[in-house]
Amino acid sequence: MIPTGSSHQDVTAHPAVWLHLLTVEIRVSAKFLATLDVQLRDHARQLIGVDEIANGDYSLVPPDEGFAVQFRGHEGAVVGVIDGYLVDPTAFGHPVSIGWRARGAAASQPVRPDEDRDDIDAFWIEFPVAELTARPWRAT
Repeated sequence: MIPTGSSHQDVTAHPAVWLHLLTVEIRVSAKFLATLDVQLRDHARQLIGVDEIANGDYSLVPPDEGFAVQFRGHEGAVVGVIDGYLVDPTAFGHPVSIGWRARGAAASQPVRPDEDRDDIDAFWIEFPVAELTARPWRAT
């Protein structure tokens, strides 16, 4: 299931520190960054039960070749995709893929990260559910 939700209405007071390296390599609009921050953290919370990413101990880092935006067709929609590694508090990098698409009639058109739009859904395509659910570095 691809979650839907408001894009940047629930932005936290802190900047999206865990996404900093993405913004260094790829030009992104403020709305796009806020959408990724809020919606990816919300989706992660749905997948593992807590908002581990918000605690500041995580970072999205690029693969060796750097971050790259790709567009893929899926069920009549165009999905933007970026692959990377989500580094956890133990400094282990979990392979991840993030995705986004426009909502509604615009879903058949690609959305570039530098576009300032409110009609985007962001989600994890690949996420380390089992590894982060176990969270061995956290006290129980």
